[in-house]
Amino acid sequence: MTAPTVGEAAARLPWLMPSAATLAAFARATAPAARWDAVRRDPGLLLLLARSAVADLPNPRATNLDRWLRRPAFLELLLHHLDHSPAGWVDPGHPVGTLLHRASHRLGHLAQALAEVSGQTDPACAWWAGFLAPLGWWAVAAVDPDRAEACLTEPRHVVEPAAVERDLWGLDHAAIARRLARHWQLPRWLATVVGHLGLPAEVAAGLGTDPALHALVRLAADLARRQGIDLGLLPEPLGDDACLSLGLTRSMLDQASPTLSVDDPPFPAEWVRPAEAPWLRDLLYLALENRRLSDDPGWHHLETDFDYLHQVVVEQQRREPDRLRTMKLAALAELAAGAGHEINNPLAVISGQAQYLLAREADQSRQRSLQTIINQAQRIHDILQGLMQFARPPRPHKEAVDLGELLRDVVNALAAEAERRGVRLLCPELEEPLTVWVDPKMLETAVRAVLRNAIEAAPADGWACVRVKRAGSEGIDVVVEDNGPGPSPTQREHMFDPFYSGRPAGRGRGLGLSIAWRLMHEQGGDIRFERCPDGPTRFALRLPPAAADAGHGAVPTRNGACAVK
Repeated sequence: MTAPTVGEAAARLPWLMPSAATLAAFARATAPAARWDAVRRDPGLLLLLARSAVADLPNPRATNLDRWLRRPAFLELLLHHLDHSPAGWVDPGHPVGTLLHRASHRLGHLAQALAEVSGQTDPACAWWAGFLAPLGWWAVAAVDPDRAEACLTEPRHVVEPAAVERDLWGLDHAAIARRLARHWQLPRWLATVVGHLGLPAEVAAGLGTDPALHALVRLAADLARRQGIDLGLLPEPLGDDACLSLGLTRSMLDQASPTLSVDDPPFPAEWVRPAEAPWLRDLLYLALENRRLSDDPGWHHLETDFDYLHQVVVEQQRREPDRLRTMKLAALAELAAGAGHEINNPLAVISGQAQYLLAREADQSRQRSLQTIINQAQRIHDILQGLMQFARPPRPHKEAVDLGELLRDVVNALAAEAERRGVRLLCPELEEPLTVWVDPKMLETAVRAVLRNAIEAAPADGWACVRVKRAGSEGIDVVVEDNGPGPSPTQREHMFDPFYSGRPAGRGRGLGLSIAWRLMHEQGGDIRFERCPDGPTRFALRLPPAAADAGHGAVPTRNGACAVK
């Protein structure tokens, strides 16, 4: 039998041990506020309260905390666990313990403050869900704090947190939290938040989560990330839509900024194990053993199936924007084709009549007016040509093309424009000639559109680059990069829409990227924006594997001009 991974061991954690100090403070407290204050700052005690309250908390709005805290049954549960089973313990002297203490307090504070500002959910339950959002991290820190710290120091964790966690732990923090939530019988509203925080609220709602609470904790995690505390709870930063879904605006958040700012308290000096306080054994005992559930082999398959279902939902959610974009652009293409045809006919009549009158007009003022009409008609005609190229491009005529030479021609064609803008245009040399089976005009038009977009986005004295990257069995990527600021989340949503431009009105028709998308799809390829945190703005034009089949024709004699990496 193989030894369990760190993630599996963390998922079997009997319980998370509270501090002796918070147990004593809870036992001594007489006022409701004092009881809740003692419980809410200790993850172990907060989790035990959640477990004891599972039957009484159908949703976050049914909160009556002090009623549970006064119950003799809650004290009996503490004594029972302390008598029968040891619990996991997070060392306050370890860097990960200190970080988790800060992170949970920051997330709890932000979630509670956002609940108070938005009025969308109960502030006490918002604290509860925010504080316990890093539940999987707490469990790993209790089992192997050094492995938890190694995950945080891995540079790739910033970009692919879940993948790095699975590599180092065997399970990511969300999978660990889902297992713990089931073993510990946490309320469903809390279990779905800590286990599915990485999913958008509208998707997680289908799994039974409270949409408002889920969206609120996600926003709290995003704000904490901006304030420098990032455990990878979210797969990527959130946009302004996260605020709007809670009825919040950026100005409302700015007004609430004093409330959203908080000094993270250090671990209390008296944060010690209950066993190190002998006087506490007469007051409380804590532990949890649930062998009946742990020993049931059927649960392992159920959990594995649930993890698979979760991954399917995540993957479907990841692909959904691409599917919707494809459907939207196809519908726009049909609309554009019909509109272009209908506009072109009367436009030709307008232009023809204006040219007829211009040839017979002697008055210079009227000649200038007629010439303006002709020029503007020609401008509309050029726009319609671009629109028709997006809507109904010609069928591709593929042939063997030296990809390096094609890219060199594109770079030479745009060199003057790049020089005028003060942008360095880079195109590394190929290690060897590379022949692809494509429609050369379509590919050149697509690459030119994307590279021009990069030149226009790069700052003065900046750079833009076009290079080739092999994508293994998936094909070949023509990668276009620049060192500009990159599109905002809102711009990324519409960047392939016809006539959408991130630049001010009147500066660009907004057809370049949409035409590039259409021409790449006509050849069986694709184009996508790749988010690079703290890196360049990157677009990748994917040529399908069939495009690299040199058997369709002879290799051209001219060498390429781009590196293959």
